[in-house]
Amino acid sequence: MNEHRPEINGLRAVAVLPVIFNHAGFSFAAGGYLGVDIFFVISGFLITGILLSDLRRGQFSLFGFYERRARRILPALVAVVAATSFFCWIWMIPVQFLHFSKSIIAVTLFYSNVFFWQTNDYFAPAAEVLPLLHTWSLAVEEQFYLIFPLLLAAIWRFGMHRVWWFLLALAVGSLLVAEWGWRNAASANFYLAFGRAWELLAGSLVALWMARHTHRVSALWSWIGLAMILAAMLWFDETTPMPSLYGVLPVVGTALVLLCGRADVGAGRLLSFPPLVGLGLISYSAYLWHQPVFALTRLRLPEPPSPLLLAGLIGVTLALATLSWAFVEQPFRGRAGSRRFSSRSIAGLSVLSAAAMIGFGLFGITSGGASFRLPAEARMRADQFEQAVRNVNNMIRLGRCALPFAHRERALAPFLAQWDCHATADGGRRRADLAIWGDSHAGPVAAALRLNGVDVMQMSGAGCSLAPSQMDRQCRAIADRLKEEIVKDEVTSVWLVNRFHPRELLPEVISETISYWTIPGVQVSVFAPIPEFPKLEIAIIRELWYNEPADITADLGPNDRFMDAAVAGRFTAAGFRIIDSKPLFCGVRPDCAPILAGQLLMADESHMTEYGAELFGKLLLATYPVPLLQ
Repeated sequence: MNEHRPEINGLRAVAVLPVIFNHAGFSFAAGGYLGVDIFFVISGFLITGILLSDLRRGQFSLFGFYERRARRILPALVAVVAATSFFCWIWMIPVQFLHFSKSIIAVTLFYSNVFFWQTNDYFAPAAEVLPLLHTWSLAVEEQFYLIFPLLLAAIWRFGMHRVWWFLLALAVGSLLVAEWGWRNAASANFYLAFGRAWELLAGSLVALWMARHTHRVSALWSWIGLAMILAAMLWFDETTPMPSLYGVLPVVGTALVLLCGRADVGAGRLLSFPPLVGLGLISYSAYLWHQPVFALTRLRLPEPPSPLLLAGLIGVTLALATLSWAFVEQPFRGRAGSRRFSSRSIAGLSVLSAAAMIGFGLFGITSGGASFRLPAEARMRADQFEQAVRNVNNMIRLGRCALPFAHRERALAPFLAQWDCHATADGGRRRADLAIWGDSHAGPVAAALRLNGVDVMQMSGAGCSLAPSQMDRQCRAIADRLKEEIVKDEVTSVWLVNRFHPRELLPEVISETISYWTIPGVQVSVFAPIPEFPKLEIAIIRELWYNEPADITADLGPNDRFMDAAVAGRFTAAGFRIIDSKPLFCGVRPDCAPILAGQLLMADESHMTEYGAELFGKLLLATYPVPLLQ
């Protein structure tokens, strides 16, 4: 059923190219991330077709299924991880290499979606230099395929008709989880398999339908399906919650192409165009290679790559993918009877490669990011940098004033129980008259005031929005609690601090924010994002490795987007005060650089160190006075 359909490879090309353009940062590919969703549908369709064929012939074998998956997934993945590890070893400072080492283990054990969910925001600038971030989608697939073959085999005896309805019910349930998830736990919803399973099951349902019914090719419906895919890619951007009901558009579109398309009819004829088919053949390798190529380039260069360089990197990606497909993927695949590697060899190589990757990852972890790679003086400066970063958690009182991002579901109850941030700056219990709420950027702002003797009531959480509809359950719980404390303690001033994801600057979201934080008798101020330094760690690397000045230009984009008259004006019209952080931070050092007198002002691209927060706080108080301790 799934063989000899070149239009499916063309569909793979339609999926992979937008993903690559999106991760390159081209604005015209804002919806390109949907390529991953298309891949999920195709995967569910093809894998279910194979399983149905085996079950019908009575030849279903779990070992055989996982052998095919190993032949398909592991060779190219191991090659990419090995090549990436070489360059990370050369170019990463210890704290980066430590994170990379952990990600290798996560990739090997196919839980990288969980790992990156707990450690990173997919759309944050830091994501651009994480070479293995894109493997989260492989983890979703493999987690799904740990369960799906067993489930299908178990329910097969009830008949294909009942199997179809059962899987449809699961798909609808997963879609409902996704719709709930983006409203209540957006990051988990993006990364984890629960809200993604319906996309794979959509492909499975198409395969089951085609196995039960005479297939009728339809040029019209195939064109409609392709149009739905392209419309979603043009319409969606990073403000579109995914997965969600919005995803029905590209997912159903992909299903229609699979169901109604053929190489000689309608959209299938277009998708069977030889260059598209060729690109589809190498699409898996292209997907694997593109993120390391982009991330390592961004890691090594002092400035963001130009559009011309990015176009060249896409060419490099496709060249590597072609070589990988020909000399890595193909030798391990091939038809039964013509394969170069036996089933036993595949099992042995899989175990050995997994052991090697896990061993290398453990070595990177136990060696503290292999800091011995640096000369003694550079290692000392690297330790100072890492210590400044570690001190941030103490400065913001993580776990007591700020809800951590990792394991936040389990952390919520103890956090609320031990929250003590209505205390004063000197540790006393006198009532503070200023409350601060926000995401992870609220902590350093609160610390900036405390370090200068100001009483601050603080409650914040990594990734927490200002608008209830954008908060997950944990953020909403602590925001509601803070509002209760503000009313109870008769606090008269509230500062809202947030990096402001583009979705949070939409008019309807701003209106919701204003409504939620309008509290009788309380003056509300909104803190514009401070300048960011996406290349901070790269600047540190250049100083440590090459003794070049660690000087870097600030990214003022988040601040400028917020300070746009159409955005800031909505807050001021509602009586909210705007605190512009840009002149304050740039007042610490006129060129707005992140290092002063050899000390870091920033711990990462957008969070201040204790040293930076103290200096920033002095200028902040000089411009926006608040009550000090008596």
